Amino acid sequence: VPRITAVQPRSPAAAGGVEAGDVLQAIEDRPVCVGIYFYIALIGRHPGEADHIDLVRNGTPVKAAITLDARPLPDGNQLASERLGIQVAPLTEDVAQMLGLSGARGLIVSSVEPDGPAGQLGLLRRDVLVGVGRHAVDNLEDLGQLLELVKPGDKVPVTILRLERRTKLRLMGEIDAR
Repeated sequence: VPRITAVQPRSPAAAGGVEAGDVLQAIEDRPVCVGIYFYIALIGRHPGEADHIDLVRNGTPVKAAITLDARPLPDGNQLASERLGIQVAPLTEDVAQMLGLSGARGLIVSSVEPDGPAGQLGLLRRDVLVGVGRHAVDNLEDLGQLLELVKPGDKVPVTILRLERRTKLRLMGEIDAR
């Protein structure tokens, strides 16, 4: 039976009166025997919808209602720094034109840790990250959602645009995530 181990302040659970130590019994009158059942019950639910849950607190049955929030987007720049050793920023059209990459979309690499995973692969400041795996990367939100799934040691396929002596290069490689 799933026990609540922590409740984040100002979270939907905290607002609904859920406390650490509560034991989850049911959600919308459907029994919850293992923790994964909670997540399965949330499939298809949307922000703003309320879910009624049955808990046991110190041996006493308790009912609570949790109003769902939107899932916060992962921070793409923070994850790029933590997992790949780079800092990135959105590539504006002005910057793309200045770099000779007019019309390019992606994220410009603003710094590279020399001994970090991306630095070891050879990424440079001013490279443009345009893809991770088979997915185009147009903004920090896209990057965050992709890197959120990466674990230390995973190989992360990347596609980079680089301008070298007025020649546009499209480079592909794999970064070992940390």
